[in-house]
Amino acid sequence: MNPVKKSIKPKAGESEDDFVKRCLGLEEMKTSFPNEDQRLAVCYSKYGNKTKAAALHGVNKSIKQLQAMIEKEQVNNKIEKSKVSGILESIYKNLQEISKAKQAKGV
Repeated sequence: MNPVKKSIKPKAGESEDDFVKRCLGLEEMKTSFPNEDQRLAVCYSKYGNKTKAAALHGVNKSIKQLQAMIEKEQVNNKIEKSKVSGILESIYKNLQEISKAKQAKGV
């Protein structure tokens, strides 16, 4: 396990939003996780919001799949609508999970 992950914890009484902002800005996090989406998922996970972290990971994964497919299909000059629709549906579902997690926290 990355030692950075162990050392970063929310302060007593620190809100999720405040912790995530602080966590994202830490140099050690930027060095260990240069990809901001990955860093964001780690920060939510460290705060204890595993649902939001998993949903963010799902969104990031789906977007990467879509980008790869678009790049590949641009060479072939066609994009299969059903594949795109499936990936976009996955992104939408993960965004809904993030929204539910926020509502559950009262944010």
